[in-house]
Formats: sequence, C-alpha cells, structure tokens
Amino acid sequence: MLKIGTDFSGIGAPEQALQKLGIKHKSMFACDVDKYAKQSFLLNYETGIFYDDITKRNHNDTPNIDLYVAGFPCQSFSCAGKRKGFDDARGTLFFELLNYLKTKRPKYFILENVKGLLSNDNGKTFAVILDCISKTVNRQYSFTSYEEGLNYYVYYKVLNTKDFGIPQNRERVFIVGFREENHNFNFPTSIKLEKNISNFLETTHANNIEIKGVAQRGRKKNTDKYEVQTEIRKDNLINTITKEQTTSMVQIGEEIRKLTPLEALRFQGFPDEFYFNCKKNGVSNTQLYNQAGNSMTVNVMSALINEILKNENNGN
Repeated sequence: MLKIGTDFSGIGAPEQALQKLGIKHKSMFACDVDKYAKQSFLLNYETGIFYDDITKRNHNDTPNIDLYVAGFPCQSFSCAGKRKGFDDARGTLFFELLNYLKTKRPKYFILENVKGLLSNDNGKTFAVILDCISKTVNRQYSFTSYEEGLNYYVYYKVLNTKDFGIPQNRERVFIVGFREENHNFNFPTSIKLEKNISNFLETTHANNIEIKGVAQRGRKKNTDKYEVQTEIRKDNLINTITKEQTTSMVQIGEEIRKLTPLEALRFQGFPDEFYFNCKKNGVSNTQLYNQAGNSMTVNVMSALINEILKNENNGN
C-alpha cells in the first residue's frame, strides 16, 4: 500500500488522483494553514494527522511515507554575495519543505508551482531550488550541486491541463524527484482533448460557447480600485482558474454568468460528489470557488503519479 503525505495540501488533488487511479493508498498526513481548505479536505478524505502549519511542526515526528506532494508558494530567494543552496532558501516556506525532505527522505516527491517560477528573480529562484534538491536534473548531472543538497534524481517540465482531458488552459511546472538511482521515469504524454467546455457546465444545452476570463489585479495598498482586463476566448478552452483571476464568465447564447463552484471543481478534475459533500456540510460557495482555483488539477496528478508508480510495478 502506498503511503502518501502532502504539504500545502489544499483540497487534496493527489489523494483524489489516487482514488481515480484505484491505487491502494493511505494518507499519513496532510497540512494546510487555510482552515476552510482543511474543512473540505477532511470532509472527503481520511488522514493520519492534519497539521495546521508546516512551520510549527517537528519533521522528525511526521510519519514515514513513500510519496510526498507539495504545491508550495513561490517566493524569491536572496542571492546576495556567494550564498547558495539552503542558505538562499532560509526564511521561506520552501525551506520548510526542504527540511522535511532532508529529515524524512521519502522515496518520491512531486512539487508544483506556477510556470513563472522558472523565470522568478531572473531564474535565480529556480536555480536555488535545483541546487538544493538535485543530484541530476532531467538526467544530466547537476554542476551546482550543494554540499548539503538532497541528491535526488530530479525531473521538471511544464504541463498544461488541456493536455490531460480537461478544456482548461492552465500551465504549471512540476518537479519530480526519485531517491534511488535505480528508477525509470518519463513525463506523461498529452492525450487528445475529446471534451469541450459544455461537457463541464451544469447547463449543457448551448452551442457557440464563449469564455470571458476576467483578471483582477489590485493596485497599491492606498487604493481599493482594481484594473479589470477581459479576454474573450473562442478556442473552447477556459482560462486558468487562479486566485489572481477571481472570476471566470461563461456566455451561453444571450446569458453571461460566472462559473458555479461545481463547474470550477469539474474543470480541476474533481467529481461532483466532492462538491455535494462539502455543500451539505456548510462549505460556502466562495470558499469552494477559491479552493478550486488554488488546487492542482486531478487529471495531471493522476498521469504523473501513474508514471512514478511504474517503478513499483517493476520492482525498483
């Protein structure tokens, strides 16, 4: 049985992915500072322990696991002087993640972040991340391996939700690590998109659907005004649902409306049962919508985990 633990757990996309794959597993721990995400998680999954704050736990006390998954926040690291690796990561939430990996050394890990992580701070942030965790990167030996690094065999690639069966244009960078040299891994290949937006809507009678993505970005702290940028997409892909893009509008005939929380969750690969289980237990539409936007996509996680666990089937 696969033992899994997650940090920055959100609403449990990795756990949902394992359920979708039909893989026997046990959630040993989860962790999220958002009390509403915790509520939705515990309404849908069982876990050995739920930590409220990664910065306040003793990693030595966490259960042993096989697979570790974390959708960590993106923070710039200080690259002043000649400091490298762990020194650059100190004071960030990523450093807590590093400490966990260093302490418990799970067999596999998946880290997820926005595509912009690759260019954050002119690429320095991502360079520090690789410096801290890798012995090899995409099968090439790391030339900047930090002496206190984790020495995992690391792979990274940008994957898009639209390539895994869901009509949502959502790019995320995934970092996959293997503890053991004896392993085999390839990123999952894309599949043909056979469903369109109407298949994910509660109202599916319409043709000629347009998507209006409304991005809201706050200005300076001294004003509560927002710049609103609207893009009309006609390629039958919904815009990325993120916290920054707080509203996604669908146009069906003459009707223009927001996506419902149920629809937003569907666009992230969650089954309807997840939504109804949350609703009957009092989770608000606002929280469900935010949780969908912050989540990893279940279909992408399923494809990644399936590729990783081929090693188990081969006895590696």
